[in-house]
Amino acid sequence: MVKRIFREYLEGYSYNIISKGLEADGIKTAAGKTRWVATTLRKILRNEKYIGDALLQKTVTTDFPTKKRVENKGLVPQYYIENNHEPIIPRDLFLRVQEEMARRASLETNVLRRRQYSGKYAFTNIVFCAHCGEVFQRTQWNIRGNRRNVWRCLSRLQKKRSKIDCPARTVNETDLHAVVLKAINEVYAKQDNFLPQLKANIAKVLGISNFKAVAEIDEKINEKQQEIIRLTKARQNCDALGDEIMKLREKKYRLQIDDANREGARIRFAEMESFLSGQGTEVQEYDDALVRRLVETITVYDDRFKVKFKSGIEIKVVS
Repeated sequence: MVKRIFREYLEGYSYNIISKGLEADGIKTAAGKTRWVATTLRKILRNEKYIGDALLQKTVTTDFPTKKRVENKGLVPQYYIENNHEPIIPRDLFLRVQEEMARRASLETNVLRRRQYSGKYAFTNIVFCAHCGEVFQRTQWNIRGNRRNVWRCLSRLQKKRSKIDCPARTVNETDLHAVVLKAINEVYAKQDNFLPQLKANIAKVLGISNFKAVAEIDEKINEKQQEIIRLTKARQNCDALGDEIMKLREKKYRLQIDDANREGARIRFAEMESFLSGQGTEVQEYDDALVRRLVETITVYDDRFKVKFKSGIEIKVVS
């Protein structure tokens, strides 16, 4: 269940969509509840125990007779132990999720207006306006009883709020489907040109790693922790050493994030390579799952679209 939540989150699904899927499959929470909420999923995605680590004294007992426990907000020291037990989530996957959570939390477009992440539709947050840089949003037109799903630049939908007179065109959802199909099939048709570069990109990413630097930092942290133990036994102040350890851990975290991002890039290259190698014919029908898997952004121009795949390949589709 935990692996599924991590996987679906990285595939672009929102908390709401993940929750509905778990509920539909009859999966209960750890507390035995049938209803999943965003806070529960967020705690799972942030929980270090799934990568084999342990943060001790997250909560503390403030009233021993009643055994009342509260969140530890500096009441007593906390201790972070790495590789405390067998993990079920790879560390690089966990770090990629933390980066994605930070990205969604501070989601903003080129016009610098923050908005909440939504993964309800495959095109949400990936279709951009070439004029003002704003995202396109799904809306419905009802013309003489004929309803159509269309995508419009948010600057136009919220003209009074945005104060931008954006001339971006309105795009029918069926046209976006056709654009994606055409772009995917063009990559498939020209795979002999793209596959060598994808394989070269994978090899390049695999050749770079911060493993040695992380190991050196681990050694320094261990040495300083032993020094803290010695100072504590001698009843001497060790705050300075504690600050040094925190800085080393922050440096280590940044290095691990770099490795996690490279692993994410490798996976994106490999996804496209796997698709091209395993696809026997052109794609005949539009598929939301394929968009979430392969497409990074779609930019809407007056006379064309630019489809950028997660592998870095860009295709121009004239319309």
